[in-house]
Amino acid sequence: RQGSDIDFKEFLKRFEYAQQHFKSSMRPGWKTDRGRVFIQYGPPNDMQFFYNEPDKYPYQIWTYNQIGSQGQVIFVFYDPDLITGEYPLLHSNKIGELQNRNWRAFLLRARAASTGETERFLRFGGREGAFMFRDDQTIGFTRDDR
Repeated sequence: RQGSDIDFKEFLKRFEYAQQHFKSSMRPGWKTDRGRVFIQYGPPNDMQFFYNEPDKYPYQIWTYNQIGSQGQVIFVFYDPDLITGEYPLLHSNKIGELQNRNWRAFLLRARAASTGETERFLRFGGREGAFMFRDDQTIGFTRDDR
């Protein structure tokens, strides 16, 4: 069937792009959050890069004009360890994706250390999860899968 071939060709094109542009020092591009989003939803309509804002982790905002029936969808990726270049997903307003209303606070490098916070909570698909911090570095993510 021709429609299936076109869809598969588009998948391969996105997969190859993800492999080349979103790999990190820890994993191949298709296994990163940016790679997954790119493969699943295609190229965004707009990409903004913020690498040098004072006291903030580097981050990217991808905007899609339309995904399915949902308009003006954003994905926010950031680089909390400043080493791997992986840019995990921090927030999206896409239904079914990670949603973190306090995503702007996560970008502030010194906030966790200066306020003594040890956990920050996120909502992921209706479940609670927490990023754990030590010395202002992300050391893990837990999620209640029950």
